[in-house]
Amino acid sequence: MPRGMRRGLVGSLLVGAGIRGARNARHGGQVAQMVKCTACGAKNTIDTKFCGDCGGRLKKTCNCGASVAVSKKYCGECGKTVS
Repeated sequence: MPRGMRRGLVGSLLVGAGIRGARNARHGGQVAQMVKCTACGAKNTIDTKFCGDCGGRLKKTCNCGASVAVSKKYCGECGKTVS
């Protein structure tokens, strides 16, 4: 195989999947789920409670203890209204 054609598994993934796919390939193939801030539109990982760019709240806590997105009116666990 010509010298320029040797890439290996990660090198092939870099070319075939683009930059995002390459990062995922290097980190066990896990893709971080993202949530959009309702105040500024920045993307944050789903496990954060406050926006990393503007400090806006990303999640509320229901009386049942479940975490609820700020944009939601009802709890996904118990179905009660969340304020």
